[in-house]
Amino acid sequence: MVTKKLLVLFSLVLFLLPFVSPATQSLGLFEKNQSIEILQICSNTTSICDYCNISSIKYPDTSIIFSDLAMGKRNGDFNYTLHNNYTQELGTYSVNGFCGTTDALKVFSYDFEVTLNGKEKPSGGVIVFFSLLFLIIVTGLLSLLIYNIFRMVEWNFDAKDLIINISAYFALFVVYIFGKEYLGNSFVNSFLEWVIASTAVSNVILPIVAFIMSYFKGQLYGGRDG
Repeated sequence: MVTKKLLVLFSLVLFLLPFVSPATQSLGLFEKNQSIEILQICSNTTSICDYCNISSIKYPDTSIIFSDLAMGKRNGDFNYTLHNNYTQELGTYSVNGFCGTTDALKVFSYDFEVTLNGKEKPSGGVIVFFSLLFLIIVTGLLSLLIYNIFRMVEWNFDAKDLIINISAYFALFVVYIFGKEYLGNSFVNSFLEWVIASTAVSNVILPIVAFIMSYFKGQLYGGRDG
């Protein structure tokens, strides 16, 4: 009796198995605006599948990018390249399709995630660290700007002041590079790009002009005093 029940259960599993949806696999993380190669390997014990087609590629909001695409056949796999103008949205994309031979059919389902920098979302500790670092940098630059104004009004801008300003500018640039690499926040990147553009004038160009003017003023008045 038990054996008969097991045989019935086994037959039911074999009957339902072709209708079970495939487990979704991940192609990994990719950077925004990067072309993505979608690969599929399909073969049996003797030969490679005759064809592989993509049923649909969907944006993170589930809207369809493409449907009914034939993948290109290479030596040992099939491939399709999703060009970078279709990877501008951040989030998880999905890919569904099927491969086949004359007597068999195999379905596949993938997803992949597009992030700003092609890396996983940062942990809470990384976010807190960069937030404090950005706050320190911005506060320091504002304080330095006020200091520069007083020094320029007095025409007493020396080499030490110039070195401090240029060093602060390059420190900001380094923070921007690390933030872009490890934080991957579009708002922070845009804000720092604006700050870099602004401080290029206030902390590099103007200090250089102020230093030159202060130097020549010192030479002029020093010469007269002599």
